[in-house]
Amino acid sequence: MERYGPYNVDNNISGTLTFPHGAVGHFTADMTKNGSRDTPATVIIGTKGKISIDRIAPRPLKFTVELEGKDKQVYDFPLPDGVNGLGYEADEVARLLREGKTESEDMTLEESIEVMKVCDEIRKLNDVVFPTEIEKI
Repeated sequence: MERYGPYNVDNNISGTLTFPHGAVGHFTADMTKNGSRDTPATVIIGTKGKISIDRIAPRPLKFTVELEGKDKQVYDFPLPDGVNGLGYEADEVARLLREGKTESEDMTLEESIEVMKVCDEIRKLNDVVFPTEIEKI
């Protein structure tokens, strides 16, 4: 892990995650590289093929599905003018509030906590400590 600035922001990191059912995930993230339009931001490889997500992961404009023995399929999702990918999250929160719900069926509180536990463990293994004032909930 490479760190930068007064808060030791993690500019880049890579690692391997292992899961109870035997699956393994490798990841690399780098905030200092722009990449090219032809380089996907995310590639998910499984036993039957892969999914490549456009190079701007938080607001992908397309993804490609390549399954063994099948033609490659590209799905395009152009964003409306003035909208970034976070608009979808805001819309989901507004929908949930209108319906009187406090969590999404798509990303439950339990799942969010599990993701944060993984992030916390990665930071711990790399001696990354954020100031107390931004760690409080």
